[in-house]
Amino acid sequence: VKYEAELARVEREHRARVETWERDRAQFLAAQRERNEALLERKRRYEAREADAVVAYCHMVLARSDYPDTYPRQVDLSLDDAGTLSVEMSMPTIDCVPDVRSVAFDTGTEKYVVGRLEAAERAALHESLVHQIALRTAHELFEADRARAIARIAFAGWLRDGSASTCAVAFEVDRSTFATIDLTTADPVSCARALGGGAPRRARHAARAAEPSVYGGLNLDDAPVDDFEHFVRELLERDVAAAGERVSIARVEDGVDAIV
Repeated sequence: VKYEAELARVEREHRARVETWERDRAQFLAAQRERNEALLERKRRYEAREADAVVAYCHMVLARSDYPDTYPRQVDLSLDDAGTLSVEMSMPTIDCVPDVRSVAFDTGTEKYVVGRLEAAERAALHESLVHQIALRTAHELFEADRARAIARIAFAGWLRDGSASTCAVAFEVDRSTFATIDLTTADPVSCARALGGGAPRRARHAARAAEPSVYGGLNLDDAPVDDFEHFVRELLERDVAAAGERVSIARVEDGVDAIV
């Protein structure tokens, strides 16, 4: 009698576990079908070149791009009826570029000696960086676009400082032209500038100057105050300040005041 009672209990527990497993399995398969159907619908809409589906796909492509944690990841995408994808992307500021050239140990003083990059060298590295990111972004989008929904890319890379934004790189290029560029050997700055054209600006940027680069050909009379401060600081650090001296910048009523 005791054996039969124990056997009945074990069988009841087994049936309960099987029922729980069957219920969980059914819920899992239902959720899996729902996810797969959503993915297939998203794929169908992308292959049909529906604008919002193409934009969502492009966001997914760019989200997989591997960048340092300090780099901004904000990007605004839109696709018009002609197949031009407008890409407005936040770029890393110059603070993201290390200024250390070398580190050596001085056996005489038993201290580490840090060699720093000149301001102009660091600015050149930063300029190259933002142009590399711009070209990489265009490459990733064209390469991933299997439905060939993107005919052209209008790119604008923005350096943002609070509420102020400066266009650091802008170009517009079609798929066939971009395919002829050898990105393994091309100079990123020269390449981006050679593409020509300007990415369409949104209304919120309409009042801002759209220069190809904040580093070259800048009209100082029309320069945003942030760029002018940067220019003054670099100029004084290069030509006025001695080793160990610091350049401080402050805004005054009629312009910029600099103190070494």
